[in-house]
Amino acid sequence: TVFSLGLFSLSGSIYLFQQDGKYLNAFFTPDTLNPGDFLYATALMFVAYTGYGRIATLGEEVKQPRRTIPKAIMLCLLFSALLYV
Repeated sequence: TVFSLGLFSLSGSIYLFQQDGKYLNAFFTPDTLNPGDFLYATALMFVAYTGYGRIATLGEEVKQPRRTIPKAIMLCLLFSALLYV
């Protein structure tokens, strides 16, 4: 998934530089900065790129699923958010 995202970003960057940044807009501006929207988008990306099916199978593989799975979800959300920023 990370490789696919990197390839997509690289191809978009090449097009962006060919256009001299004509289509480059700020993602977050002080007027539109809303942390709730950012977290909502991050949660959607978590579902899209990691899926809950993997978490269900993880429950059988770990020793303390009630403790391990919530930590894994939060770390994955954090990693996804940082990756997309």
